[in-house]
Amino acid sequence: MNGTRATLAIVRREMDARWLVERAAGLVTGLAAGLVFAGANAAGNGAAEYSLLAAAALWFAVSGTLGIDVRDGMYFAAPLYGRQLARAHALAALAGAFALPAGTIIAWAVRGTLGSELAPGGFALPLLYGVALSAIIALSATPRTGAARRFYALGAWLAGAAAMSPYFLGLHDAAYVGLAPALVAGFFGLRAFGETLARYDPIG
Repeated sequence: MNGTRATLAIVRREMDARWLVERAAGLVTGLAAGLVFAGANAAGNGAAEYSLLAAAALWFAVSGTLGIDVRDGMYFAAPLYGRQLARAHALAALAGAFALPAGTIIAWAVRGTLGSELAPGGFALPLLYGVALSAIIALSATPRTGAARRFYALGAWLAGAAAMSPYFLGLHDAAYVGLAPALVAGFFGLRAFGETLARYDPIG
């Protein structure tokens, strides 16, 4: 119970006024993109438009996650384990990463195209698990600096793009093809982040 309360307290701490403003911007961006691109796939020419949407969503997920302060000494002074810190930061990262896709999904619903996007060949599911994977992997960049930070950030963006790639390749049931690999990669990404936090010394 104490671990759960600590986890939720960290999540609330990360969701400050700046975080809320940035997430609101992502929601508005998603709404605009969804309204603009909602009819693209129905017209049979949506690949280019939806690739822009994917790139924006992944950038938003990674950049937002990099803003999370995992090096706050307060966290390491508390009786917490690395895996508890990892879960807390992951919840904050995912909540932020889903802002742009949420706006897009709302726009699809308004335009009446949500049903087709939720279908096995639609883009809704790849968009969600793609940004989720990017956010989770980008967490491993947060305690790092310099080239290592940039390397993990780029890897996070590429991992999300790879998870979405079955959709752009036009594979059958594309929405589900990348789901299992994304779940596996996300699990090991979160585990690696927890181990990094367990070894991290904020004073050293």
